[in-house]
This record gives sequence, C-alpha cells and structure tokens, in this order.
Amino acid sequence: MLSFIKEMQNRKSTQIFCWLFNIGIEKEWYVDRFQIKNPEEDRVVQHIEEILLLLTRKQDVLLLRRRPDAKFLSEMEKLGFETPEILCPDREDKTKTITELVLEDKRVLTKLRRMTHEKNICLIPYGVTDKEETLADICNMKIIGSTSVVTHLTNSKLYAKELLQKIQLPSPEGKVCGDFDEVQEEWERLSKRFRRVVIKRPYGASGQGLYLVENFSQLQRVLHVLKRSGKENRKWIVEGWYEDKKDLNTQLYICDDGSIEILAVKEQILENTVYRGSVFPAVLPMDRENEYLNSLRDVGNKLYQDGVRGIVGIDSIMLEKEIFPVIEINVRFTLSTYLSMLPMRFGERYFCSMYYRISLSNCWNYIELTKALKSAGLAFDRRKGEGIFCYNHACIDQKTVGKIGRLFVVFVAAKKERLWGLRTALELLLEENRYGFGRDNTRETKRDYAD
Repeated sequence: MLSFIKEMQNRKSTQIFCWLFNIGIEKEWYVDRFQIKNPEEDRVVQHIEEILLLLTRKQDVLLLRRRPDAKFLSEMEKLGFETPEILCPDREDKTKTITELVLEDKRVLTKLRRMTHEKNICLIPYGVTDKEETLADICNMKIIGSTSVVTHLTNSKLYAKELLQKIQLPSPEGKVCGDFDEVQEEWERLSKRFRRVVIKRPYGASGQGLYLVENFSQLQRVLHVLKRSGKENRKWIVEGWYEDKKDLNTQLYICDDGSIEILAVKEQILENTVYRGSVFPAVLPMDRENEYLNSLRDVGNKLYQDGVRGIVGIDSIMLEKEIFPVIEINVRFTLSTYLSMLPMRFGERYFCSMYYRISLSNCWNYIELTKALKSAGLAFDRRKGEGIFCYNHACIDQKTVGKIGRLFVVFVAAKKERLWGLRTALELLLEENRYGFGRDNTRETKRDYAD
C-alpha cells in the first residue's frame, strides 16, 4: 500500500483493513515489580477501543471486546461515520489483551480465515507484538506496521535519544544515566538551571514511567521507586523540564517505499506529563513550521532505515527561540492517531479532542449526554459543520466500566477561537448537571486557541 492517506480517503476501496486496539503493549517490554495495579482503570482503558470507529469504513473488519450499543452506532452513522463488520470473542477476560482473546476464540478465527481466503485483508493493530504477528500468520493477513522486534527496539526512549545524536538534531538538556548515583548527580546539575527535572524510564505510555522532580525529597522517593521496580531497566534518561513551551505531536506514515506522509500536526493538552487532548491543525510560524517538518522527515528517513513501517507518533516541544523536534517516538498508534483523519470527514475545520474523568450513575450515560448537548444547542450540526460529539459509549456506561468513567469528546468549529467557547459550554453543562465533573487543571487559556 503506497499511501495511507489516499487509502483512507477512498471509501470505496476494495482493500479491507482489520482494526485491532491492543493498547498497553508497553507492559510486555519491561517488568515493574513496584507497579500498583488498578483493575478499574485498566477496564476503562480497554474500552477506549470504540475510538476505532473514527477510522473504519463499511468494508472493514473491527475486532472488539464487546459490540457497541446500537443507539451509539446509529448516532455515529448520523455524524457520517461508517459501521464495519464487528467481530467479538465470546469470552471476555479483563486480564487479557483483545489479541489474546481472539487467538483463543475458534469461531472468530474461523470467520477471519474464511474472509481472508476470499478477500485481501490487512491487520492494523494499535501496536505490533509477537501475538499480533501470530494472529496475522494464522489468518493469512499482512500486518500494516513494523515487526515486533523493530517495534520493541524503536519505542524505547533510549533509542530516540540515540537517534537524535546520530542525525545531529537538538534535544532537551540532559543525558542517559547508567546507575542511581549518576541519576542523582545529573539531577543536581540540572536542578540549578531548571525548576523541575524529569526522570524517564525507557518504556511507558500516557505519562507512565515519567517522574517530575522539583526537590531533593521528591528525588529520594523516585529513586526508591526505581530501585524496587526491577533490574531489567538499567538506564534512565534525566532531562531538564521546559516550562514555557508548546507541546506538539505529529503523526507520520512511513510507506513501504520509504516515502513519508505527514498525517497531522497537533498542539497537545497535557497535565504535567499526562495527555488530555489535542488542538489541531496546529498553527505554527511559516519559517519554524518548515524547519520542524523537515526535521521530522529526517527522523522518518532514519526510522525507515532501521526497519520502521506504518504509523509513527512523534512528540515535540517548541520554545520561544528553539524547537526540539523529538521528545518521544511512538512506533505504534496513539489516541491522537485515530483523530488525525477527522479533517477528511469534516473538511477545513478546527478540532479539539478532550477526555474528562466522570463519576457515573444510572442516570448518567451516553444517551442522556446526547440529549443534553442537543437541548443546549451544543451537539454537532452537520449542516453548519460545528458542535460537539462524543465518540465513545462504553467508557461512560456504568455497567461496563463501573463508577468512574471517561468522557471522550471532539469539539469542531470553523474558527479556532470558537473551540474555547464550545469547551467552556460543555464543562459548565457538566457542572450544572452534577455529573461528578471537576474542571481540569491545565494551564491553557483562551489565548491558546487564538494563537
């Protein structure tokens, strides 16, 4: 497949994609004996899988833990999204990935093998491990993405740091440390210049494995955690934390022939190290945008040489006078990836994606939210091309995820500054209806949407 963008734009293509949301693959790459398991949080994360409906086409196949609610699918279709053929394993086990469940389900495997015998189907997982390679082999599907070996290697933050040195691109001040004494020495050096210093493990997603350290007592607590976490991760990255910055994320697609497609550039909304949402398309000064994108193409070319194929997400930061084009490389899908194709659906609009933690009750669900948005005049209007829509049902379904859920929404507007008004209106609506909502503590202001 030469162009991912063209393929996704061609709704009548005969190429079939089999979509799989095997989130959490980082856990297979390291052992953390100090990690505190949170079954409720894991259950919510597993059911974010409905985000795949933002990308699927009618001819595609979607592997899910549980079939989405019929009314939710109907609402998504009204928005212009298409419902593919959905296959769900008979057994649901929260301790296993969706890939493992599919591999154990003879009915689903038989169905997939029958389909691949008749049609050309490509597997597109969130990320590639040996389990996805096994599934693809059993069902005679080609995988869109890197091999499991390449994925493991290139998702390491150590790899990203070394790559920047090889192609001589600037990176945040700091270094790779090989023992705890070196971690402390580097923290002491950097703390003289930075208010906060970040200590990074080689692997981790959604802020996991990142520790922001502001003082010596915090450093001692972090070192205690790292020492108890296991001996497998013998190196850590210690860097200065830049406070006044724009956090950017760019999605690349590395084609089989080595060409690089840039899918989207977004401004990220973070709570310290944790991703909360995105505003896109990002508006950057022309001269800096060219410099930034050229650097990313250089990174993409090096990734291609190292065997990387398919989707890659790159986090960057832009300072007043400098750009660090690579802070982290994700050789896999991210939540941001699934949102990258929205401009193809809705045209030249500005978008803001957000998620909120919500206290759930019997009276709080997807249907009630949809009604409230329509009553308040906030629901997405296809004719105007503006408004708000929720793209996940399961994560605000008390029967599915329990008492604490997540509300995933997209704000769409013709003008960037209008996004702030939509977001403020939604948050007021949630507060007024007492849905257990608390405003997030991000530092952004109305000016951020108008820049």
